[in-house]
Amino acid sequence: MKQFRHSIAFRLFAVTFAAMLLFVGVLLLVLSSGFSTFYEQRQKKDIATDLNRIRDMYKPLVVNRGEVIPPFFNPFESNYSASLAIATFQDGAVNILFGSEDPRTSADGVGGKFPFLPQKISTVAPPISGEKGGTSVYVMPKIPDTMDKADELREALDEWQLDARAYQDVMIQGRTLVYRTNGLGNRNSAQLIAVSPISRDGHGNGQVLFAVSSLQPVTHASSVFKDLSVYVFAVAFGLVGLLAVGYASIVTRPLRRLNGIAGRLARLDFSARSGWKRKDEIG
Repeated sequence: MKQFRHSIAFRLFAVTFAAMLLFVGVLLLVLSSGFSTFYEQRQKKDIATDLNRIRDMYKPLVVNRGEVIPPFFNPFESNYSASLAIATFQDGAVNILFGSEDPRTSADGVGGKFPFLPQKISTVAPPISGEKGGTSVYVMPKIPDTMDKADELREALDEWQLDARAYQDVMIQGRTLVYRTNGLGNRNSAQLIAVSPISRDGHGNGQVLFAVSSLQPVTHASSVFKDLSVYVFAVAFGLVGLLAVGYASIVTRPLRRLNGIAGRLARLDFSARSGWKRKDEIG
């Protein structure tokens, strides 16, 4: 056993096994710890791009048709598990316009150019931007199927308005903003709030595209991936061990054979022949 520990085969096995296992371990650690962060950053970028595209498509509709919920809102909501609305600010009052599926229209959208019924949320008392704990008083739609979506949009809009810096970035500076929040009220979970200005006067009045997207599925997926990494590492441990043994055997086999030939030559047995036709360093 002592002789084996000092052999080239053992050294090759140990170095190969340690290096490959370290690589696999670091890779799994980085993936499991950085998955949610990478996904969130990618989601922010994609949402901002699509929100700007939708804003540019929506502007001509406002001029020609007034307040409508166009069909291209639906793919955005489906792709990002989001709720999308149009928020209008005028002298402290806020109106939120969002869409609910028209039961008269089939699921594929055939039967109407605008297959979503506009629903409106109106404020009675808006919050003061930057004031902690303040929330608006809203007049909510009466359709039961829209209540969850209306509550989600209402709470997210309150959270954005109460963040003075985020509010000014959009309404004063005209930037499209996508950022992470922890939610208000009963929806105390990670989410992304996205806001893109459609029109503004620089004094807090105007119209914006407003979206809120839940990050809870991503958080759950990240947790599952971390648990999966333990099993992947266990499988990798066995495979790396087998690969290291095979690699050490391939490298040391010709050396062992060469050692046997050298022993015969040392005993002046010049009849020894290698029989090799190798073109590598050993040959």
